[in-house]
Amino acid sequence: MAKRSPIYSIQASIGATMTQWEGWELPQSFSTVDEEYEAATSAVGLADRSHVGRLRLIGKDALDLLNRLSTNKLESLEP
Repeated sequence: MAKRSPIYSIQASIGATMTQWEGWELPQSFSTVDEEYEAATSAVGLADRSHVGRLRLIGKDALDLLNRLSTNKLESLEP
């Protein structure tokens, strides 16, 4: 069985056509190419790259490093 990303149910609920890629079930499309281009250039586009991998940092300076690499304030986020 293919793995599913944490946002799979959201993608499926809004009508994504799914396909399998490298052992993952990922969205292939949401609408027509023209409609997706318009959405990505005038609003927002999302690319699910769950199949690429995960980042795991451990140690006392892990949170500090993530804060420096990111524009977010990660210390205030829940795990």
